[in-house]
Amino acid sequence: MDTIDLRNSNNLEVVATGLAFPEGPVVTGDAVVVCEIAGGRLTSVDRATGATTTLTSGLPGPNGAALAGAQPGGGPGDLLVVDNGGFFSWLETDGLTIPAADAPGHGPGTLRCVDVATGATEVVAATCDGVDLVAPNDVVVDAAGGVWFTDFGVHHDTPVANRPGVVYVPALGDGTYGPATGVVWGTHQANGIGLSSDGDTLYVAETHSGRLWAFAVTGPGTVDGGGAPGGAPSGAHSGRLLYTAPDAMFDSLAVDPAGLVCVATIGPGGGVTCVDPATGAATRVLAPDDLTTNVCFAPGAGGGTEAWLTLSSTGVLARIPDWAAVGT
Repeated sequence: MDTIDLRNSNNLEVVATGLAFPEGPVVTGDAVVVCEIAGGRLTSVDRATGATTTLTSGLPGPNGAALAGAQPGGGPGDLLVVDNGGFFSWLETDGLTIPAADAPGHGPGTLRCVDVATGATEVVAATCDGVDLVAPNDVVVDAAGGVWFTDFGVHHDTPVANRPGVVYVPALGDGTYGPATGVVWGTHQANGIGLSSDGDTLYVAETHSGRLWAFAVTGPGTVDGGGAPGGAPSGAHSGRLLYTAPDAMFDSLAVDPAGLVCVATIGPGGGVTCVDPATGAATRVLAPDDLTTNVCFAPGAGGGTEAWLTLSSTGVLARIPDWAAVGT
C-alpha cells in the first residue's frame, strides 16, 4: 500500500476548530455542514472564513448527513441526517475527545430530515421492518432520492445480530418517504456507505474489522447477496470483499470523482484509505488526527475537486484544496 503524508503539508488546511467530535461533512454552497456528534448539533461552517453557525441543536447523536435528493413531483432541498440515538459515551483525555463504550440506556436511532434554513427537524424513520433502529451512522442518497444508511449498532455476535446493518428508505416522489427495510445482514458495526457514480454498486465499510465490501445494486433498496434475517452471526451476506485495512479501523466513506472508494481511517496516522474497486489497490493519505472519521468531495473555488475531512478527536474540519494534486 502506498502512503502519502499530509500531516505537515500545505496541501491540508485547517478551516474550523473547537468542534465537538465532528463528522458527516456536507457541502451546501458556500458552507460545509458538520454533525457535532458529542455536541448534539448540526453546525454550518463558512468555507472561506471558517466561521460557525448552529443550525439545530438538542439532537441525541447526529452522526452522518447527505443532501436530500430531488424527487419527482418536488422533494425537499434539505439534509438527511442519521442520528445514533446517543449511542456513544465520551472520554476527554489530553485535549482529545474519544468515543468510549456504548452509552447505557441510549435511545433508538433515527433518520431525520433537517431544513437548513430554519433548523427544523422531522423524523423520517425510527424503525426498520417494525423494529427500532440501533445506531444509524452514515448515509448516501441515490439518483431516485432513496436513502441508504448503515446501522453501526448492529453487531453480528450480539442479541441484535438478526437486524440489518444496511437499511433503505424509498422516496415516494412527493417529498415524502416510505418505510425503512433491511438490505444487508451479517455485518459487524457497518459504518461507511457510498454508491458508485452510476449507482450500480453499493460500498460498505465495517469499523473494527477494517473491511470494505461491495454489493451489486439490483434495484431500489435491493442488492445481490445481501443475506436475510437470521443469517448471523457471520457471513450472512455474500458481498465482494474489496480490501481489509492492516492495523487500522474504518469509519465513514465517500467515492471520489475518479471512482476511488475513500474510507476515513482510524489508527496511527488517521487519514483516508483510497481503494480502487477494480483492482483492490490502496493508497493511504495520512492526516494529523488518528481519528479521521469522514471525507466528502466538492468542486473547488478555483476549479478541480476539494476534499473535506473531519478530524474528530481534535475537533477540526480540514480541507485539501486540490484532491487530484495529492496523487491518490
